[in-house]
Amino acid sequence: TVEGGYNSGRTYCVQVADHDSGEDWIGRLRDMSVKQRQIVKKQTKLENWKEWARNVYKGGYAQSVIVVLIAGNFAMNIVQAQLNPESDSQLYDLFEVLDWLFMVVFAIELAFNAFGHWFWAFVSDGWGMFDLGVV
Repeated sequence: TVEGGYNSGRTYCVQVADHDSGEDWIGRLRDMSVKQRQIVKKQTKLENWKEWARNVYKGGYAQSVIVVLIAGNFAMNIVQAQLNPESDSQLYDLFEVLDWLFMVVFAIELAFNAFGHWFWAFVSDGWGMFDLGVV
């Protein structure tokens, strides 16, 4: 088994009719393993970057940052609604800048998600489509 893999540390016992059939079985497993490694190596750099983006996006740290940004944007909108600044005031301009800043950050987050999950995985995900509609 591969260290750190799903089956890491598991022991398997296989019973075969005779030594030759056991050797044949082991040879076939090795051949399949070599073929699978060749397939993985054939991934393009773009596919490798997409896989990296998927893993980062689905990671706990990225999801936590996104939650904090959503909460911050929500809090800013609450404060803006409560203060209701005049359209010619500096406070109004500050809220406009912050609103644009949040929109740019969320657009980058959406693009990162879309890049990592392009195309069907992104389109078929309800949250991805919701995110697209909101941003």
